Amino acid sequence: TSQFIPPMSPHSPRTTQVRTPRPPVTFLCILTLVLAGCGDSSTAPEPDPPVTVSLQLLATPGAEHLPGATVEIRVRVLGNGTPARGQMVHFRSEGGDGAFAAANVTTDSTGVAHGLWHPGTVAGDRVVEIRLPAHPELPPETLTSRVIPGPATQLVLEAETLRMKARRELRPPPLHFLDDWGNPVPPPQGVVLTPEDPGVVEVTPDGRIRAVGEGDTRLQVSAPFASSSFQVEVAWEGVITLTFDDGYRG
Repeated sequence: TSQFIPPMSPHSPRTTQVRTPRPPVTFLCILTLVLAGCGDSSTAPEPDPPVTVSLQLLATPGAEHLPGATVEIRVRVLGNGTPARGQMVHFRSEGGDGAFAAANVTTDSTGVAHGLWHPGTVAGDRVVEIRLPAHPELPPETLTSRVIPGPATQLVLEAETLRMKARRELRPPPLHFLDDWGNPVPPPQGVVLTPEDPGVVEVTPDGRIRAVGEGDTRLQVSAPFASSSFQVEVAWEGVITLTFDDGYRG
């Protein structure tokens, strides 16, 4: 460090000036390179790993349901094996008159979505489809089920009169049975058919009606839940009657 001391007059204050020497050029170059290297030392963050989403069935409908039933379907959504909260699950019912109380349900804190399904009242096959709208690449889950008729509660006459035209002709009775929702069902146990005139028709062990002789009669139908009746008319057709007088025999 050098100091320069100017001449002073007896009456002027004393002042000291200090001149700082300039650093060498080589040092400045090295410092510049170091600072530049520090600026580029940061790297880009690693991308997040892909999330694997899956749908797990917890409670599914059985193979058969009675009309008017309500069935709970529970599914769990997993993200990388962990329950995923707040995921929308879409439920859809195909076939018949089945429907869900809510088509879109959001998963709870355990990743579970509860779907309330009404299979409907019309007997037949049903298909339930479950999918995640946010993940269209994930195939939907499908479940198959069937609505079966309930017990017979209605007796319906198909005709008021049954006409029979051949001797020993066999005909089923003109009636059928329904459940509470109008689905056809087989004849229940305990149905009895009774003709008022057994000389006109008779009832076979399998429930059919056989013509015995010409005439009219009424047939009573009795079931555990209802009773009714219908008319039966028997008239032979295709019968040839020959009449001979006293002068001819043949």
